[in-house]
Amino acid sequence: MDASSLRIFKFDGTNFHAWKFKMQMVLEERDLWEVVSGEIKAERA
Repeated sequence: MDASSLRIFKFDGTNFHAWKFKMQMVLEERDLWEVVSGEIKAERA
């Protein structure tokens, strides 16, 4: 799945599970999920 083609709406307090799943897919596609989830530490610039 091409993460850049996914349309993620700003979370408005409803349908959290669907929003969370979509956000995780985008972050995994961009190799950012491990940093966001705390599995690995981000490198300092």
